Amino acid sequence: MAAGLAVLASLATACGGGTHTARTPTSFTSPGPLPTRRLTPVFADPETCPEPPREKREIKPAAAPSGWETLWTEGAQGTALIDATVTADGTIWAAHADTSRRHVPWRWNGLSWTPVGFPEDLSEIQTVAAESKDRALVFGRRGNDGYAASYEAGRWRVETIPGQGGWPSFTSSGPWVADHELTRRWNGGAWQAGRLSFPVRALASFGADTWAVGDFTAARWDGGGWQKIGMPSLRVPEDAYVLWDDVAVLGNGHAWVFGRASWEEAGPVRDDNEPWIVYRSFGLRFAEGSWRCVWGLGTREAEPDGKGGMWLVAADDELWHLSGDGRWTRQRLPVPSGWSASVHKLALRPGTTEVYAVGSAGPKDSSGHGLNGVRVQAKAMMWRFRSDEGRQASP
Repeated sequence: MAAGLAVLASLATACGGGTHTARTPTSFTSPGPLPTRRLTPVFADPETCPEPPREKREIKPAAAPSGWETLWTEGAQGTALIDATVTADGTIWAAHADTSRRHVPWRWNGLSWTPVGFPEDLSEIQTVAAESKDRALVFGRRGNDGYAASYEAGRWRVETIPGQGGWPSFTSSGPWVADHELTRRWNGGAWQAGRLSFPVRALASFGADTWAVGDFTAARWDGGGWQKIGMPSLRVPEDAYVLWDDVAVLGNGHAWVFGRASWEEAGPVRDDNEPWIVYRSFGLRFAEGSWRCVWGLGTREAEPDGKGGMWLVAADDELWHLSGDGRWTRQRLPVPSGWSASVHKLALRPGTTEVYAVGSAGPKDSSGHGLNGVRVQAKAMMWRFRSDEGRQASP
């Protein structure tokens, strides 16, 4: 869900380090604070979502011929691309993983991947962002702290980001990155730091429109401050466990928030004396100051399509598409016969309708699992969808 993050020369100058290695890093500091202008919250309707239905899905998309093409398949097994971002010039930066826990930044030039030398102690990459083929930024975890590694003019600079009372949990999109309650924005010349009143679980941008979503809380950046958006209440038991998976910003004030809820069902227990657990996924659509709740519409990865709609990962190698006029369709990713895909990230190329999917694919009956969720017999793969409309103007 990340567009290119502007990483300019002044950031590289501010960080300490050497080519492909890092000196003892300094504490992460920000040159200035984010604006703190007080904004009037948006109290959106409805206040409460309907009770979850028993049927699995409210939306049943029509099958459509796949417009996705396979761009690349790795030869080695036990590999995956776990995150990726596409820049306006068509360069793709990704985090490549194998079963040894090693994550390495890779760069795609339109024809092939090239590993980019990376400090040995920065193995746990959480998110990758970039501005061009020469400027990129990687956030991840090192011990109990986080790190920011900026790539500029062929060199890496590394800074430590102290932990915020727990392991770092970075999410990035556009010029933004968040770690728990802390947010940072690149304004074209310096980082600006701020703090939200809730831990950010998902962050997404489209053009100048940015959303941050946490536990039953959402906020939208309007250019001068964060504006709180009232979230609908889910009519689930009080002890339900709710996870917030992703947010997709479609432009023109439209956004979708996705999550999952689970709880123990009252009544007779199972044959093994364990309680029945109810699982319900949901999608919350925000438009014109109102929410619409859709039960059974869940995903951990969604991305705008560049023309008012979005793609989301439904299951395995199936992707669902919502068009700008409200039509739902489903398409399959092309994989070899007997294989299934696992998509880790969707990424839109800014200013176009090109969407990329990265992850891995392997035999359906594979029982071997490596570390980091990478299947031993799976191979890293990348796919692309290009709309007939071709390039679109940036919002």
